[in-house]
Order: sequence, then structure tokens, then C-alpha cells
Amino acid sequence: LNRAKEYAELVKLYGDIQWEDHVITTVSDPATYGPRNDADSVMLHVLDDLNFAVDNLPNNTSDRTQWSKEMALAMKSDICLYWGTYCKYRTQADNGKAPNAELSKKFLTECTKASEAIMGESFFKLNDWTPDNSGKIYTIYNSLDLSGNHEAIFYHHYVMDVTQHGLCDYTCSSSTQKGMTKDCIDAFLFKDGKPLATTTMNTDDKAVKNAKGDWSIQHFLKNKDKRLSLLVDSIISFKGHGWVRNEPSPDGPLPAQMTSSTGYTVYKYDNPQMTISYRTNTNTNYTDIPLYWYPVILLNEAEAKAELGTITQDDLDKTVNLLLKRAELPNMTLTPEADPANNMGVSNLIWEIRRCRRCELVCDMNYRYWDLIRWHQLDKLDTNKYPNANLGANVSNIPGASNTNGYLNGTDAKRTFDHKYYLYPVPTNEILLNDKIKQNPNWE
Repeated sequence: LNRAKEYAELVKLYGDIQWEDHVITTVSDPATYGPRNDADSVMLHVLDDLNFAVDNLPNNTSDRTQWSKEMALAMKSDICLYWGTYCKYRTQADNGKAPNAELSKKFLTECTKASEAIMGESFFKLNDWTPDNSGKIYTIYNSLDLSGNHEAIFYHHYVMDVTQHGLCDYTCSSSTQKGMTKDCIDAFLFKDGKPLATTTMNTDDKAVKNAKGDWSIQHFLKNKDKRLSLLVDSIISFKGHGWVRNEPSPDGPLPAQMTSSTGYTVYKYDNPQMTISYRTNTNTNYTDIPLYWYPVILLNEAEAKAELGTITQDDLDKTVNLLLKRAELPNMTLTPEADPANNMGVSNLIWEIRRCRRCELVCDMNYRYWDLIRWHQLDKLDTNKYPNANLGANVSNIPGASNTNGYLNGTDAKRTFDHKYYLYPVPTNEILLNDKIKQNPNWE
């Protein structure tokens, strides 16, 4: 299973890669300085390894910090969706290899097999988002203990003062966050199930001063996909307009104020059940971290079947519609309304499934970046073509706030797309060590 994961990651980064199926014990082994193998053939080996792990690991839902058949199935679901769509959308010019419909179908079909095996287990289900007595909603992303969580397939358990991490402190400390962008915020549907361009609901996203003197977008969040209010704070904070997320109010002095480059601060991972010092100090956080979890499997299943052209309304109802219901949105149908913002050249259905994935997995495991790679849509990160990727909150009501058409400038830096970015450059040292290895296209 480790080999499958490692090679899948290497192929994502570099394309063709040396495949080794035995332990190399001496530099005289011909494989030491061998050529790169074709990425498609390597991924077929990866699939064999995944299937071997699925067939030989035991079922284990009682302790999901250990390897299990369920973990192997989740890994297979992720990897097969990636390679199935990559093979469908890649191009000779940008990826060095033309699309391969047959290989795409094979991997997408294997993705559905793995996903359905997990969906068929009665243990796994979505958790309700029910507020506690303080009104706080705890999810798989900010739980102190995932042992009883029915969404967690495989996770890392952390313990206060023993094993800790630094995820939460970035989202609630005084360090300026790289905040959510207008482009991201606009992806979330309104409660009527419609996007910004077609909704009949109030779309006013201007921050307004509340009774405490803070600049709030609570009026805006209440009209949107519930996942948005769990992702970002209702208070806009940026340089010169800091804010403290003091829930619950700490004993003693308040922590330093938060600010964000875009005004939107990340709320998703913070857990006020930890005392403030454990939340805001570096590497003292101890929320559990999911590595494979059930909503991703539902998203994988829906997307794979949509790409295969076999998806039914029943499939939608068993996958993305469960997520939309929890987000307080209407069900998706096989023929969703067209969104003028669809700039990916895909059907309305695939566009909406991709939207649901984006909104569910914001900030999680670099999913968005690798999704754009496998969909052949990396140009969407070009801030010259898509300036909303640099803009933040609507601060047109806030005196003195520097803005562009009313929105904060998250950064003045520009990001320009280049086709070579679909593959990483091969490290120069590797090429110097092995003259059979050549550089990836346009990185010379």
C-alpha cells in the first residue's frame, strides 16, 4: 500500500517515473540508473498494488488509526478517480500524452467499485451538523476525538501535550492568514440552490457594522450554502481592522487580534474546546486529522459515474445530495440549470458536481490544486485571466479600506499560467546522476 501511494504521488508530480518492484541492494543493479517508465504502465502497477492491499488487509472499523481494507479502498477510490480523469482530459501538447479513453474508463470504473464497497458498509454515514449548547457546530475537521465519528475512514489521533500539530493556530493566531478569495466565496450556492448569476435571493456581500462595532457579513452567510458559514468567520478582519474569535471568552487577557489578507478568516479547523493557548501557539493543537473520510468517497463516486456517463438520479441521491441536504441546499438533478460562470467546457451536471466537491473540500489536503491538474484546468489559477482569484471581501462600506471595485486586494502579486506547470521539473541532481533521465518538457 505504501508503494502504491508513493508511486501515485510521484506520477502526479513528474509523469513518467522509474518503476521498481524489488529492493535494490547495490548500485551495480541495472535498475539503479534505469530509464523512466511510462506513467500509464506505472499506474497499472499501482492499481495492482491497491487491489492486493484490498484483498489482503482485514476489515477494521473499530480502530480507524490502523491500516485496514477500508483505508485501502479509500486510497484506491482517490487514486483511480485522479488517474481516470487525468487520462480523459490530458493533452499531447501539455502532458506529453494524448487522452486515453479506454484507460480512463478502466480507472473510473475501479474508482466506483472501491467507493461502492465503502458505501456498502453500514458503519459509514454522514454526521448531523447539530449545534451544541453554545451554538458551535463540530465537524470531522475540528474534532478532538474521531474515534466515534462515522465519517472517519482513516485518521491521525493527536493527544494534548504528547503529539500535537499546528493547523489550528494558523487560523486563529495573530499571524496574517492567507484568506479565502472572492472566487472561492462565489462558488458557494445560495439557499435556493442557484449560483450568483441566477439566484433571486439577496446577493449583497458588503460588510456592515454590527452592534459590537465589528464589520459583519452574517446577513450574507445566512443566504448561502451552510458550508460557507463553517468555512469562514462572519466578521471581516484585515490590516487595521483586527478581530478576536473569543469563543468561549478566555480567562485573563484576550489573545492578539486576527487579520487576513482577503478579510475572510478561516473558521473551519478551530475548536474552542481547547484553551486559547493551545489554539494559538505553534504546534500545540490536538484536534484529530482525517486522512481519508466518507464525504470524499461520495464525491468520488458521483464524479466517476458522471464522467463515465452512467450516473442516475439514484446515484446523485446516494452521494452529492446527501451533502447538499446537510448544507441546507436543494437536491441536484441530472439536468441542473446552466451557470454562466461555467468556464471549464463541461456539462452542467459535471460542473455542479465539481462545485459540490470544491465547497466540501476547501483547504483540505491540496485537493483543489490537484483537481485542477487532473481536469486540465490549471489556467484557472492565472490571476491575469481571473482577477477574482486575488480579490477578497467586499469592504466598500468600510472607510479607508483599499479596494478594487469595492473588494479587498488579497495581494498585488500576479500568478501567470504556463503549460509546463502540469508537470514538476525533474530535480537537476537526478539528471546529473542518471543520464537516462531527461527533463520534463519546457523546463530545460
